[in-house]
Amino acid sequence: MSAIENNGNNIPKDQVASNVDETTHYILKALESQVNVLKNEIDVSQSMLPLGVETDLTSFIKKTVQNPLSHLLVMRNDLDSKIGSFITLAVKKFFETHADKIQKAFRTDTGLNTELHYSIVLNEDNSENRKIILSFLRDYKGTSLWETVPVCFQFVPAHLVGKINSKEILLEHS
Repeated sequence: MSAIENNGNNIPKDQVASNVDETTHYILKALESQVNVLKNEIDVSQSMLPLGVETDLTSFIKKTVQNPLSHLLVMRNDLDSKIGSFITLAVKKFFETHADKIQKAFRTDTGLNTELHYSIVLNEDNSENRKIILSFLRDYKGTSLWETVPVCFQFVPAHLVGKINSKEILLEHS
């Protein structure tokens, strides 16, 4: 039986295939569930349309037909917000991994929606700690997300924290 190398461990190919098949199965079940929900919404909307009752789906369709570009922009903003939330979650997990170096970290409100901005107060502000924290940005810049959703880290001294507009505290030590 041949095996696949995974971080120094040999995993039998049939076990990898089994894990992939199981994951694929659950993804297909989730998609099927979403299709069933949408099918139900379509059925309800079709039955309500002759009665003149507008559902969320028929309202969405009408708005899209009346002003497709405006509606696409709203959809894009919603998508950008969800992507931003996902990236913020990844940043938060990274900060938690390096909590021994960080006193406080938060998402900063810069008044601009063009980037995700995070402010960081280090326990000990030195080049080694900064290098470790900035490794996230180095890795992130290597992804395709960087062009669409830029991320900025700002190191701030503890005495200036009160002067910075915070959207969300990601990590804080008492």
